[in-house]
Amino acid sequence: MRNFDVSDVDTITDNDLRNDLKVVGNPDGKGRIMTMTYERRGPLFGDLDIVLKFNESIAIPGLGIE
Repeated sequence: MRNFDVSDVDTITDNDLRNDLKVVGNPDGKGRIMTMTYERRGPLFGDLDIVLKFNESIAIPGLGIE
């Protein structure tokens, strides 16, 4: 079974979760799919910035969409 691991999260808000985490019905009608997609930008040093992108989906098994 795959795990949805999250570590070293320092700043996350309820608003971030509402925008970045989606749960939708699986097209096969059984279970759901949870997707976390986000992009963060910030200064690195000098005139350089860093961009972090994350996009991961996992299937949540179930008997059907409730």
